Amino acid sequence: MRPALASVSLHAATHAAPEQVWNGLTSNGTVIHHVYRMNVESNWEVGTTVTVRHLELDNRLALTGEVLRADRPRRLSHTLGAPSGQPSLYVTWDLRRGRDGTFIRLSLDEPDPDARTTEELEVAWFPILSRLVERLNGSVPLSTTPEDG
Repeated sequence: MRPALASVSLHAATHAAPEQVWNGLTSNGTVIHHVYRMNVESNWEVGTTVTVRHLELDNRLALTGEVLRADRPRRLSHTLGAPSGQPSLYVTWDLRRGRDGTFIRLSLDEPDPDARTTEELEVAWFPILSRLVERLNGSVPLSTTPEDG
């Protein structure tokens, strides 16, 4: 039997300032696109919609959610779920200024009774966090075209 709630907290650090991290998170299409070929769009204001579309499947709608909190440049929180269903994932990005950059904590909570395990959440989301840090540290350009990796 799987738990009723799967939660995980992932951590990373970057030399980028919190404002740069915030911009990397809220620039439409930048984070998930480079890991899963999906485009994320929102105006990132509380109460507005977050949409995730498959780039390789005719830009088909994959997930929707709602921005719950947007406290620039400290905390961004939103839901994600099937377009016709209830939110199945709560995503929170906490940014804290450090001496040499920013500490990032990505918290994921999946309240569905059929929720994945914490290991499955880590496998799905750690590459997104890692790619964000690579981009912020200059290993991968911040501005790219959809064809870029």
